[in-house]
Amino acid sequence: MSPRKVLISYWADSEITFVRFARARCLSLGIPFEFRKVSHHPSWFGPKRSILINAIHLSRTLIGLLKMGFAGNVCAFGTNVCRALFFFSWLFRRTYYIYNELPEHRSSNPLYWIDRIIFRYARFVYVSTDARARFVKELYNLQRDIGVVENITLNEIPDIQLTHRNDVAVFSGSITQKRFNSQDIDKFRMLRDFLGKSIVVYGVVARKLSPEFASLLDFRGAVSHAEMMKKLTDFRYALLAYYQGEPNYDLCAPLKLYEYVAAGCRVISINKNAGLLRVAARYPNLICFIDDSMSPHTVLDEHAYAKEREMFLQEALKSNDRFAIEITT
Repeated sequence: MSPRKVLISYWADSEITFVRFARARCLSLGIPFEFRKVSHHPSWFGPKRSILINAIHLSRTLIGLLKMGFAGNVCAFGTNVCRALFFFSWLFRRTYYIYNELPEHRSSNPLYWIDRIIFRYARFVYVSTDARARFVKELYNLQRDIGVVENITLNEIPDIQLTHRNDVAVFSGSITQKRFNSQDIDKFRMLRDFLGKSIVVYGVVARKLSPEFASLLDFRGAVSHAEMMKKLTDFRYALLAYYQGEPNYDLCAPLKLYEYVAAGCRVISINKNAGLLRVAARYPNLICFIDDSMSPHTVLDEHAYAKEREMFLQEALKSNDRFAIEITT
């Protein structure tokens, strides 16, 4: 039986594919559909941020969501949205929780116990990768399965050319302390020396880089997401840089991974993150790693790459399509 209405409450900047799939299904089935972005008050990111003003803003947002979702199917996308709506889930027909970040893993933090209750007792709970699902099951000693909705933002697999690309590594996004760590500078240098050219960077610098580090990079400035996706198709390699000091980063599920592969880039990871190792085990032609003892493999089997690219992106799209069907049924 179809729900009377569907509400997606969303705390993230990029719209994951299931949202568009669900919106299209609701339109075709005649189901009222609401999408509401949840975020801090605009002043929260300025020099005059106020805890009181932000709390009032979020409280009003929550009340609006409760009214909007009453007696309908509600999807909470975002760790904090899941926590807030869980305690009011009795108002809704069904509630689906997607943790875009890992739940709190330190039992000394009160949020750990809220997340533990949600993962133990909520009926529909999802994370973004199989690796994260396994981590959560072990963390809370769960005897149940955790669903997976992958972090893809595409509606379909783009048709691209794999030939005639620059043998250069490209990075898109913000340069932060945790992504461009001084402890990893030798790995960046190894990659630059191996490919013979500086790493091209499209994005913003959110931390001060040493002159030595900056000399390894070729800054091209920030561009729009649409322009970035076009530029990626010029490069044979694309770079991921996630440190391993916390489970949320070690079990990373980056949007960039899907965007790089969609653009036809071979992904090079600076570190052997557990989440990326699981991807590489299944799709060895899509991703490789660089560390103190090895260099990235540059011999690329384009036929095998094209086959694995299709499988990887198709599986991600299917996870979003299945979820869209579930929340609109």
